[in-house]
Amino acid sequence: MKYFPPDNFSKWCATVLWLVPLSCFAYLQDEIQVCDDEINKQGEYSLELHLNTTPRGNQQQGYLGEVVNNNNTRVTPELAYGLGHDLEAGFYVSYSNNNNSFNYAGTKARLKWLPYQEEKGDLFFAGVNVEISNTPYPYEPSRYNGETRFIIGKHIDEWLLAFNPILTQALSQPQVHQGLIFSTATRVSRSITPEWALGGEL
Repeated sequence: MKYFPPDNFSKWCATVLWLVPLSCFAYLQDEIQVCDDEINKQGEYSLELHLNTTPRGNQQQGYLGEVVNNNNTRVTPELAYGLGHDLEAGFYVSYSNNNNSFNYAGTKARLKWLPYQEEKGDLFFAGVNVEISNTPYPYEPSRYNGETRFIIGKHIDEWLLAFNPILTQALSQPQVHQGLIFSTATRVSRSITPEWALGGEL
């Protein structure tokens, strides 16, 4: 769920709760997350709650001590603030509920730059989101990681199409030398009201 201050409430966009199996990934992921053209203007702030669960997922540890995603729920509040000049800063704090145990699961800091925006007259929106994470060992083998997530998409009537090519790099041992990992994330959604939308992410 995303909350904006009352004077900006008309810009509020719904976040849909997804129950997504993540068994194809080795690590406990916080969610399938797709960045779109939502960005705070200078001086605006927002609070968003990312909530996901994996009722049936990976049950085999990829490394000693790993917290697998099977029957795991991740809760991640995120505070974002508009810096102006098409820039937005964000900060996440993650928690994980596994086997009825609620634990701290790391922090992330990000900077989003969105120079192309349809509301400014561009034919599509595009930009990049750069993120640094500090994640305890049970959730990822390397404590520090970096992510560069490119953003491209378009609104077509009530529909939103967004695509993110993603480059991830471990910044600490033991995986700091393994090189970049490439992945993608996609969202297709349809606005139901000015405040609510339904869709899917992959």
